[in-house]
Amino acid sequence: MNDNSSPSSRGNDLLRLPAWAGILFSVSWIVGLSVWSSSADVTKSGAELIRMYAGHEAVAFVQFFFTEGLPAVTLGIVLVCLARYALAANETLLGRTILAAGLAAAAISFTQFCLGAYLCLSLVPGNRADAAKAVFAVLNRIDGVKMLLMAVFALTGFRLIRNGKARLPMWLAWTSLALAATIFLSGLGFLFLLDSLSPAAYASLPLLMLWVTAVGIVLARSGIRRAEALKDEAGLGTDR
Repeated sequence: MNDNSSPSSRGNDLLRLPAWAGILFSVSWIVGLSVWSSSADVTKSGAELIRMYAGHEAVAFVQFFFTEGLPAVTLGIVLVCLARYALAANETLLGRTILAAGLAAAAISFTQFCLGAYLCLSLVPGNRADAAKAVFAVLNRIDGVKMLLMAVFALTGFRLIRNGKARLPMWLAWTSLALAATIFLSGLGFLFLLDSLSPAAYASLPLLMLWVTAVGIVLARSGIRRAEALKDEAGLGTDR
């Protein structure tokens, strides 16, 4: 009888974790954007927010979960794995930068989920327009901070690939650069509540989904190949 829970099988499952996390990040966003409409308008009034969310509180909560709550976890997993990959390639500064920016972005995303839940499940039913406007402004401003942190780890990822020490595909470097540019602009729009720049999120979000998913899959494949190579070397050593 085969033991499917052998150490080797469990090791491969762990190595596949960044791939599953990256895929789940994009799936979660797609679900979140599908359940209800979304907007890049960052200057809504309290009354507009009450009208928008009234009668849709549960759906709005689900959207916040799939666009901020679950992605916080999956993004954190992928970036911790990328940071470890950079550190293993002796890129200490780049690895630490990715880790710090990634964990900070993930923490902000989870904070946004909590604020979003408070907005749609407490402030809207209570018809507290002024408080809703204040929370909505905080949500957008910290979203801008999160985007700027994402620009940091995207640029760091570009540098990690371009210096040649990390064996990651070059197309991912150019994707990193495009992501950094677009999400920097959208980040400024959300941070300073500028409707002229916030629509850049329509370009940066698809790039972010592609980047996180691709990085997760590439890291998983690299880890599995490295593990198989080490296993083969150990086998050859034993044969001798």
